Parts: sequence; structure tokens; C-alpha cells
Amino acid sequence: MERKCIRLVTEKQLRAYMQPTRQRILALLRSSEEGMTAKQLADRLGIAPSSAGHHLKVLREIGLVEEAGTKRVHGFTARYFRDADVDVTFAELPQAASDARRQAIRRLVLEDLERFLPQLDREPKPEDADMMDGILWLTPDEAAALWRQLRAFVSAHAARRPGTQAYNFVVFGGPDGEEKK
Repeated sequence: MERKCIRLVTEKQLRAYMQPTRQRILALLRSSEEGMTAKQLADRLGIAPSSAGHHLKVLREIGLVEEAGTKRVHGFTARYFRDADVDVTFAELPQAASDARRQAIRRLVLEDLERFLPQLDREPKPEDADMMDGILWLTPDEAAALWRQLRAFVSAHAARRPGTQAYNFVVFGGPDGEEKK
């Protein structure tokens, strides 16, 4: 089954999504098995629970966070939230938002890189953490087919299943800017 895709089409939506605290909340929720409360998120992030609640509200409005259920804790009903298990794209932003899109991509890639780098220091070297860089020689049709295959693989493996753990990844590619002019 293909995952739902949230399309951010305005600069305002992109800025709401890319706000650093919201990105940290999304990262925590993605790695949480049962979800987290605003209080739990606030404690992990060192912010006020009301601030965490505000960020959760914005993320829910965009469609990136959903309620995971409630539990009675010390006489109070605690609301748990989880990531909405959706793909996000902002490729359809108008040209006027290209600077914001570039900043967003740079921030996402750098944050993912910072989470990845400690994996390389583990001993013994892990077989499940690596990186690749290079050039593929493809026709435009082959490149489109590769992207379809990658999207299908990601979509098929994006949901939590017993015996799995979260892996972070970044994939980007396109025609080489150094082609003959």
C-alpha cells in the first residue's frame, strides 16, 4: 500500500515544517514505539509543555502528527502522539520559495549527517551503516525508474514492524551539474 504524501506547497507550510523544534519533535516521535506526550517531549527537549503542545498542534494541522491514544497517569488523562507515518515533499513549491527550499534541504541533510557520523566511530564497524557517493550513467527514463523503485522500497519499509529498528537515510540525486555545456 502506498503511503500518504503531504505536499507542502507554500513557503509558510515549509517554514512551519522546518522549524527546528518541530524537526526535533518529529525525530523523537519517529523513533518512539508507543508515542509521546507533550510533557515527555518537553522534558526531552528542555522546553515548556505548553510550547511542546503548540508545536504538536501545528504539526497535526499539517498532517505530520496524529494522536496515538490516551492513558490515565496519576489521575490525569495523558494524550500520546506519534508521527503520522507519511511522506513529505516540497518539490512543488513555487520558484519564489527556492531560497527557503534550499535552506530546508541543507538543514535536513546536515541534521541527518550529524546523526549518522557517530555510527562510523563504532567498533567493530557496522555492516548496516555506510554511505555511498558517485555517478550513475542513466537515461532520463532509467533515472525516473530508479526514483520509482526507491520510493516504493521506502514506502514498503516505512511502517514499524516487529523485529525492526529505525534507520535514518538521505537520498538525493539528479542530473550532474558538471555536464558538458
